[in-house]
Amino acid sequence: MSSPRALNTLTKFSERERVYLTADSWYIHRPGALKVSPTVFDQLWEKRALFEQQFFRIFGKRVPIPRRQGLFAATSLTCRFSGMATQSLPLAEHPFLEELMATHGKAHNAVFVNWYENNKQHIGAHADDERDIVQDVGILSVTLGHARIFRVRARKTRSVVMDVTLADGDVFFMGGEFQKEFLHEVPKRAFTVGDGRRIDFTLRRMRGASDASRDGDTLSRSGGDSPKATENAAIAEGAKRKRECVDSEDDDLSEHGDRGRPTGIREWVDASGDAP
Repeated sequence: MSSPRALNTLTKFSERERVYLTADSWYIHRPGALKVSPTVFDQLWEKRALFEQQFFRIFGKRVPIPRRQGLFAATSLTCRFSGMATQSLPLAEHPFLEELMATHGKAHNAVFVNWYENNKQHIGAHADDERDIVQDVGILSVTLGHARIFRVRARKTRSVVMDVTLADGDVFFMGGEFQKEFLHEVPKRAFTVGDGRRIDFTLRRMRGASDASRDGDTLSRSGGDSPKATENAAIAEGAKRKRECVDSEDDDLSEHGDRGRPTGIREWVDASGDAP
């Protein structure tokens, strides 16, 4: 496969772009900040096959997590998602991953990826508050493919604070105390327009393996694919390992409309010049 052209560099975030939810928590939403060609999207979609389908247990029954998820990193990492150990793969698996990381390499060193096949696949309310994530760097999310609702809830009350539609090429940054004060999710939708495929890339800064080993840090995601008991069991099991990442789901069903296709999209095309 020929190497794609370099990703258009995203300009630095400015304080003027921040939308404050509280005095300490804010986000930045850039609609259509970047775009990939259909060819590159399909290539990235096929990368989901590099990671096994993961399961959680509910009442003794193995239930598949309603999406495919994986980790790409600059250095080798071993994490646990819903009680299953997952080894990170190198960013070199696709030039887009390398370019995306190069754009924000000074701040982030790992990319967590969720692949959603349709609007029924989802992720429940959670916070990216793993102790092995450097929180003051913030979490950067990039959406490719089908538009979905990104729902934010107050962490203490779990009441809905806002719904934002994240469409193809949208960039969403969560800064400040966002992960401490809020939960976020991508709920189910009743209907699908188009094929419904969506890829979400979340860039984060993870502490080195030596730090985790020395400090006894573990990775754990708040929220749930399963009931609290299942989450606690997974955490207890994972504590025996050096690094752990537990993810869980809420089975929330909601229906929202899409907004129009964003304008001002920057193109990221492959060497043949394919473009949307």
